[in-house]
Amino acid sequence: MGFSPPQGSGGDAGSTLLTDLNHWWKMDDDGVWIDSATSTSYWTEVNSPTTVAGKISYAIDTYGSSAPHLTSADVDLRIPSNGNIDWTLASWIMPVTSGYGGAGGRTFAIWDTQFNFGMLPESSGNFPWMNGKIGGSWVNTDLSGTAAAEIPDDTWGLCFWQYSAESGGSSVFTLRTIVSGTEYTVAGSHSGTIAAPGTGYSMKIGYINNDYKAGSALDMVGIWSRHLTAPERLELYNSGSAKDYPFA
Repeated sequence: MGFSPPQGSGGDAGSTLLTDLNHWWKMDDDGVWIDSATSTSYWTEVNSPTTVAGKISYAIDTYGSSAPHLTSADVDLRIPSNGNIDWTLASWIMPVTSGYGGAGGRTFAIWDTQFNFGMLPESSGNFPWMNGKIGGSWVNTDLSGTAAAEIPDDTWGLCFWQYSAESGGSSVFTLRTIVSGTEYTVAGSHSGTIAAPGTGYSMKIGYINNDYKAGSALDMVGIWSRHLTAPERLELYNSGSAKDYPFA
């Protein structure tokens, strides 16, 4: 599923961020959580997540000992992983001081037990990490080697999780943050591609299990079936002010 930019007034093309955008959640709709790209509500609430002040308008709040989060078994949310595939997941995230991160830190999402995305534990700094199951084993990449890439507690930062795979080849996880206008990147190459999704698994936002829960606020979550370019990433960052769908 992907979408091409519509024509604006006078025939001007819309933002290229609309191209191959599969999903976009403004995280403004407490109890509904509409996907702006498809006008669909995919999510079921667990432990009553609420909204807080967001980077733009509102954001989902996954802070709390009860681990409030969203879950969905809808197959349309699945990020393709096997075969020749590129995708990008982006989100503004605000780590909460003394959050309920658990042993695994502030986890953002899980997909079909094959992917995890999130923030490292508070003791390690607020860096994005990502892992995937290759050949029955989990492989990991994180951005902890660059202190300037850390997103401070109680501060909004923009994160990008990117995946590349060639059928029968290698997987590449690329992580990025934009902090104070500077982009930081790390990529990890791993032999083998992520296993194909199974059945009966859910995608979640804010939780994997009681050891891996978010304790963060999350805003403007997008999934593309391609890699975003450097200018597009800066367009989303918008000099720190953020940019929301339809990116006009």
